[in-house]
Amino acid sequence: GVDIDVEMLEQIPVKYPNLKAELIEGDFLNFNNSKRYDTAVCIGDSTNYILTKEDLEQFVKTMTSLSDCVIVDCHHPSRLKEFANDYYEEGSLDSFDYAYQIEVNEEHLVHVINFLDGTFDAIYQWVFDPQLLIDLFKKYGYWLEVYTDHKLKGIQKEGEKVVIVAHKG
Repeated sequence: GVDIDVEMLEQIPVKYPNLKAELIEGDFLNFNNSKRYDTAVCIGDSTNYILTKEDLEQFVKTMTSLSDCVIVDCHHPSRLKEFANDYYEEGSLDSFDYAYQIEVNEEHLVHVINFLDGTFDAIYQWVFDPQLLIDLFKKYGYWLEVYTDHKLKGIQKEGEKVVIVAHKG
């Protein structure tokens, strides 16, 4: 597992102690490893944290250098319509109260998390046309299976996620 966020990496051995030696702090845009893997997986909307076409191409270049089978997901473009009128939620957890909002700013989802203690965090996600990823994988000689919401073949009119399974050869 490769993650730029050390705190995320620290959570994995709690549930999967046998994976501790397999965790690497790093950026998946420029992760370099001479080892090839059976499958490279990048899910959980991680591709939507990429904010430019150039970085998206670098991501595909990196992933195709790691494996002949790559599985990625991204937000479905209809997510921009879904959150066009904003989303708002308040709640309490054991250690803090929060207010959470999702707004649309052009091609981006803006997640604003207010911890109601004077601190907040804002996260930007680029909701790009999945055809960009499809074209990039094809450029590197991969053939693709594409799904909407993990089970419907192709890119449907609406959905939450687009999943791409890219194969070389």
